[in-house]
Amino acid sequence: MIETCCQFGPALQLAGIVTEPTESNGAARNLTCVLVNAGLVPKFGPYRLYAQLARRLAQSAIRTLRFDLGDVGDSRPAHGGRTLEDRTRLEIAAAVDFSSEYEGRDASEGIVLGGLCSGAEDSFRYAEHDPRVTAVLLIDAFSYRTKGWR
Repeated sequence: MIETCCQFGPALQLAGIVTEPTESNGAARNLTCVLVNAGLVPKFGPYRLYAQLARRLAQSAIRTLRFDLGDVGDSRPAHGGRTLEDRTRLEIAAAVDFSSEYEGRDASEGIVLGGLCSGAEDSFRYAEHDPRVTAVLLIDAFSYRTKGWR
């Protein structure tokens, strides 16, 4: 496994870590998992969940980008004057763009977008508008109280 720090976004304001499988893990798949940070917890995730998940995925020959949304962790704020919802959408779009183009690697199997809690909800909301996102990974996502909820 190889982990590389990266910066991306229009002003290179977003910070992330790409975790890639090595040759010994078998041929890398043309699939990337993008993990959106949860709330104010940086890219390593709560209790280092994202770091551990990225390393496990590398063992299964899947590349991962975990990154900080603007003004969290190592990422700088951008898109001043926009709503939080708009900023989040633009920053996730930048992460998906970066992952799709990373070192000329093929992402033909698509992008899996996911996260924990607010990262899950942000991923879900973004995925419905971008056809490059072929799956979502929702950990402790939102839920609705329905008649059968209990």
